[in-house]
Amino acid sequence: LVRSRGLGDVYKRQGVNQVLGQVQYIPNPNLKPQRKVDYEIGFQQALNDRSALKITAAYSEIRDLIAIIRINNAFPTAYNTDGNQDFGTVKSLSLGYELRKTENLTLNANYSLQFAETSASGFAANQLNNTRNPNLRNTLPAGYDTRHSLKGNIDFRYGPKQGPRIKDKAVFENAGINFTANTFSGTPYTRYDAVNFNADQIEGFQNGSRLPWNIRCDIRINKEFIFQKEGGKRRVLNACLLYTSPSPRDRTR
Repeated sequence: LVRSRGLGDVYKRQGVNQVLGQVQYIPNPNLKPQRKVDYEIGFQQALNDRSALKITAAYSEIRDLIAIIRINNAFPTAYNTDGNQDFGTVKSLSLGYELRKTENLTLNANYSLQFAETSASGFAANQLNNTRNPNLRNTLPAGYDTRHSLKGNIDFRYGPKQGPRIKDKAVFENAGINFTANTFSGTPYTRYDAVNFNADQIEGFQNGSRLPWNIRCDIRINKEFIFQKEGGKRRVLNACLLYTSPSPRDRTR
């Protein structure tokens, strides 16, 4: 996968300091497109006629990420610009289980373990530029790194003339319930000094803190009512009740 650079990285309006000769930033028209290479290998095994287990390992390599770099010893003065200096990697392992419809029940479950690291960081780049060591690079957790992710789906429903009967009538025929749960560990963030209100002073290291786990559940209950007169058209009324749990507010302190 190749991603072209944005026009904003090439064409940027000069600031007042640049016009006056005090060069601080110069756009770079020779930026390379960002590149991403994905590798994936998997194994799937049928446990019986209706269920299967799947294991997948994946590795992604991202190159030529755009970041601000410092050009020292330039004439007439040193300046900042954009360069293809950063990189990132994503390593993941996934485990999935699938149960096809068995006695009104369908089940799907997936678990993923992921390690996403990158050297791209606006805060870190600015600090390195200020120390005049622009070539130093250290991998840190990426902002989209989700270490643990678990997804599950359970569907239970009755078909025509199935389910409990009241007065010889299947009251729950063509009815079902679907439950979906998504939970994942918190993504990284940078904790700043909240006591002294110092936006440049961080606690720990870049992306060294984690947001709390996020859990989201969806429940869907539906039933089909079929109306049909002899020799007439078949009409279907689908009644549905849907509930979605609210997402927790992100906490960064």
